[in-house]
Amino acid sequence: LRLAKATNNSCVRFTNFFIINGSYDWNLTINSSNRSIIITQNGKPEAVVLSPSKFERLNTQSRFLSAVQQGLDDVQAGRVIDDDMLEVVLEGKIAKLQIALE
Repeated sequence: LRLAKATNNSCVRFTNFFIINGSYDWNLTINSSNRSIIITQNGKPEAVVLSPSKFERLNTQSRFLSAVQQGLDDVQAGRVIDDDMLEVVLEGKIAKLQIALE
């Protein structure tokens, strides 16, 4: 099995790992070095192994950037309201919720 370890400066260093009966400790490598492991097949990247915390951080960043882009697209398309109109809309929704809860 040939793996490429991604370093913090995005350089990739290829290393040979020998896994016997599945005894290689992936968790130790990923969590202790805070690096991703790129698994290659025939010299081409096929998969990336990340720690759960790094995976969650990347997902959070992606969702945030998507939300910002959606907001920018809304502004560009004119799908915006001013503060006074927002207040009216929110007050109406709050009033409906209060009635539903009674």
